[in-house]
Amino acid sequence: MAIEQHPIPQDVAGYKFRLIGEMTVKQFIWLAGGIILGLITFSLPLPFFFKYPLTGIFVALGAGIAFLPVEGRPMDKWLIAFIKSVYSPTEYTWQKSEGVQGQPSVTTAKITPHVVVPAPATRPAAPAPVVTVATPTPIAPTPVAPTPPVVTPAIPTAPKPVAPTPAAPAPSGNLPIPFTPTTPNTLVGMTLTAESKILDGCLVEIKSNGVSIRATKSNQLGQFLFAKPLENGNFQIFTEKTGYTFDTYSLTLTGQIVKPLRLQAKP
Repeated sequence: MAIEQHPIPQDVAGYKFRLIGEMTVKQFIWLAGGIILGLITFSLPLPFFFKYPLTGIFVALGAGIAFLPVEGRPMDKWLIAFIKSVYSPTEYTWQKSEGVQGQPSVTTAKITPHVVVPAPATRPAAPAPVVTVATPTPIAPTPVAPTPPVVTPAIPTAPKPVAPTPAAPAPSGNLPIPFTPTTPNTLVGMTLTAESKILDGCLVEIKSNGVSIRATKSNQLGQFLFAKPLENGNFQIFTEKTGYTFDTYSLTLTGQIVKPLRLQAKP
């Protein structure tokens, strides 16, 4: 009769009792502990910026230890190993002692690492440059002989004949009459005194039906110009100047070239 083969149980000693689903009793204890610590912290009279972070840390730490393995090991194992490494000694002292039957025994030794830091290499100081200052040799001044002045004899020149000053021409024949405009209904002219002399600074005003349309002043040559042509129609020209009286001129424009006007003051 053949012997029936049965599978060998695996991890018999490491069996863990399941409380709820896949949650073991140990996981439930860690999770419940984190939640209880969070509730206690939340109920304490602490400021909110301490209360809420601490409550979240305790709950997250309990859940992490219960369910979050790190590299296949539970988080509580990592915490215990970290605490042991913090409080374990990091220095050992070696002492020579005689053991049994004259044999030396080895005990713990205190080994303190000693790091030799090489001193920075210093460069030799560069020699200071030697500056040689030349002593100036005084130079004796050389006397300069005065140069006699050169006298040039004056050459008499013949007197130039003085031309007689011509008499001023009559103003009536040499007046700067302005040019005749090339645009129809454009007015130019001159303002004169009663003696037919140039009279500047006169106000020349053009009116139509008693309404002022244009105004200008004569320049230093007594000339005036209305650059913009006027429309066809009847116009009156008024001239004013302090100390002078002028007649009023009537002018009818029909789209023709108008010759320069002569506005002369009354005697």
